[in-house]
Amino acid sequence: MYTSAPTSAYPIAKEPSHPTSLFRETSSCLVSGIPFPLALDRECFNAFRRAQELGLQFLFLYSCSVSWFRPNEVGGEAEALSSRSRRSLATLSVAGFLAILSSTMSKSPTLPLLAESLGISPAAIGFIASTSTIVGIFVNVIAGVLSDKYGRRILLIAGGAVFATAPLLYLFVRNPLQLAAVRAYHGFATAIFVPVSLALIADVFPERRGEVMGLFSSSMTAGRMIAPTLAGALIFSYGFEETFETCWVAGAIAFLVILLFIRPENYRRVSGKFALPNPKVIVVGSFEAAVYFVMQAVETFLPIYAGMIGISASEIGLLFTFQISVMAIIKPIAGRISDRLGRAYPLVFGMVMSSMGVIGLSILGGISAIALSLALLSAGTASVTSSTKPLASEVVSSMEHGAAIGATETIKDVGQALGPLAIGVVIKFVGYRKAFIFLAALPLLFIPLYLKVRKGLKGRLDPDYPYLPHSLEHFREELLNVLP
Repeated sequence: MYTSAPTSAYPIAKEPSHPTSLFRETSSCLVSGIPFPLALDRECFNAFRRAQELGLQFLFLYSCSVSWFRPNEVGGEAEALSSRSRRSLATLSVAGFLAILSSTMSKSPTLPLLAESLGISPAAIGFIASTSTIVGIFVNVIAGVLSDKYGRRILLIAGGAVFATAPLLYLFVRNPLQLAAVRAYHGFATAIFVPVSLALIADVFPERRGEVMGLFSSSMTAGRMIAPTLAGALIFSYGFEETFETCWVAGAIAFLVILLFIRPENYRRVSGKFALPNPKVIVVGSFEAAVYFVMQAVETFLPIYAGMIGISASEIGLLFTFQISVMAIIKPIAGRISDRLGRAYPLVFGMVMSSMGVIGLSILGGISAIALSLALLSAGTASVTSSTKPLASEVVSSMEHGAAIGATETIKDVGQALGPLAIGVVIKFVGYRKAFIFLAALPLLFIPLYLKVRKGLKGRLDPDYPYLPHSLEHFREELLNVLP
């Protein structure tokens, strides 16, 4: 009879002592139609046999599959979120929504329209828009290292202070240099807030970090989705001054939420290390850089390509709103799957989906086909990022979460910045369709890299097999838990 769950959420199978007996047992099981993982665990094998005698083998396997999506179990009891953990998640989600709402409203579509009203050239506008990304490349990893040394709260307060003050500085801008300086200063906010928040989640939710990071990312995505429409309406109805004042209000509230509700950590910090030279972190970051290289290139050039095939500007706006919505929905789901099945499955599957989405853009026409392609691309990107951030925190010690996640953000920003530049050159020589095919090949090229290095990556990248019921009683309990 089942008495307790394994001490690990991903138990190691009980293998026969000799390779010959392993081959003989698994071969007979496969001939009998018993799945291979069950053959490696004698208790689960016997439970399946008893279920098979009762004609319940398919229901047993169904329970095995749906139990993967239950919360991780440690020591026989489902992991419960403490009230402090819930408060931490709620605080970060509210602050993330308001902070990203504020910063995105300041950028899209406000920044180019403000620059145009000041008589700034298109080339200069492109440089000004990139200053915040350039700042992020350098600040992400530094902020992560400092949070490992001095604590998450003080860095989050610093990022919140930038969110609360930067929007007001736009009101005093009169020339391109001033606007570039304000954008650079504003770039510190996101570059500090995002990696440090993710590091805090890795600290507080060690067993469910994929799911919780996905929920937090979705809250920021919601702010990013609402911001352009709200900013455009404010500019049209009132003007730039009222728009930036609204950005300031949202940023100030985010700062107050951080200041009042993020509690100081009560555990020891280390001196802080620079994680970028860590080859494991570089590999993990390169996966995320690849999908963001593709995503940013598509977001930059799809509006022009869509206009060429007869899609209106309003329809293009709806397409991008749909794209962001898909990412917001998929991230926590993919994060939970990565917590249960391991980081490998969403990562590889996401790479394939991203490629399929971009291939669809190159060969299909019409708004419905473009929407389907964008959905695949967004779901793939969300699946990859649901694994990379948790994995980055798992390939280092628990006292280096900030450095690892900050380094991953830095590598991602490099890919995000290079995507439009590289594909712009490719489009100039071969056109849009062939450029999209080139883009589609990039994520697929990273799958062999994963297959080569996966054994060197620790964490949950390669679980022996997902958690399975170990007896009929446990099977019944799991079935009752997952059924409505």
